[in-house]
Amino acid sequence: MIETIAGTTYSGAGPWLIGEKELTEIAKTLDDEWVNVEKRYEARVLEEARKLEEQRLSYERKEVSAERLAEIREDATKRAREQLKTTRKLTLYLSDETKTQAATLAEATRRPEVIDRKITAFDLQWESAGLSLRLGTRREWSFRESEIQLSVEPRDDEVARGVFTAIRTKLTDPAVAPARHVSWWLENGGPVAFIVLMVTVVISLVAVTAADNARRVIPPTAVVELLDGGIAPEERDRALELVLRKQYDLPTIETVPRYSPLEFPQHWLKWMWICSAVSFVLLIFHPPKFLVGIGEGRGSLTRWRWWIRIATVTLPTVAATQVGTLLWSILKPAFGL
Repeated sequence: MIETIAGTTYSGAGPWLIGEKELTEIAKTLDDEWVNVEKRYEARVLEEARKLEEQRLSYERKEVSAERLAEIREDATKRAREQLKTTRKLTLYLSDETKTQAATLAEATRRPEVIDRKITAFDLQWESAGLSLRLGTRREWSFRESEIQLSVEPRDDEVARGVFTAIRTKLTDPAVAPARHVSWWLENGGPVAFIVLMVTVVISLVAVTAADNARRVIPPTAVVELLDGGIAPEERDRALELVLRKQYDLPTIETVPRYSPLEFPQHWLKWMWICSAVSFVLLIFHPPKFLVGIGEGRGSLTRWRWWIRIATVTLPTVAATQVGTLLWSILKPAFGL
């Protein structure tokens, strides 16, 4: 996977193909880390409430009764909770351009509208007593649409660093994260496919033009062999051509038959076109940028995982065959084969 890490900010390039099992594990990790965030929040509330309580008590001119002290503490705690707001919001964007919101991933994925559609993107936001977390794939805040980005602030907060490390570890798990070559395939497959096609066309035109214009001089021994062996009926036209060329002092040459570019006279050129066609199809049909294997996405996820396995084996084999065929066509004349 192609990834970038800076402090408590992480971005990983797709394709993100997440199955139901992996989704459950990610949801559990998020829930566990929210417990840590809530503990931090409660500690901040108590700290802020204590400050407010001390401030209120400093204004009291007489001894405070137990009932009054309890009232002050309750009010201080209430005000502290109002000041230190906490937000936990998850937005799922669906294939029909709608969206749904929930507090947790587990809750959102159980909703009927999510089960009946594909999840195309998500955006998770946490705000709690100065700690902020954002995790998602939305283009509005991600440089690449296929990226999953994670950001936790403040960077110098121990709980924030712990939350960041736990979630990033889960996202980079090999069962969840895409392989580096698959990420490269998603980002560059289309341009490379057209480059392969254009290179094949150029090589084909050059090869066919060279075959079309090729000439080779008939060695003198060919004439000797023709005379020594006798002129068969099928060789009369050739013998007559040699006599006329000799009579009128024309170059004694034999023209290589002309070929149509569509006939591919060279065997290696046929293989090159076959390999290029296979490579083009494999490179063009790359996996989606983001797919979750629940609801309508379950069948698509299975098919794409099989396609990735097939392409991962086939594409290098085809590329090696294509390069080997081209090298053989170049080296073959050098060895007189």
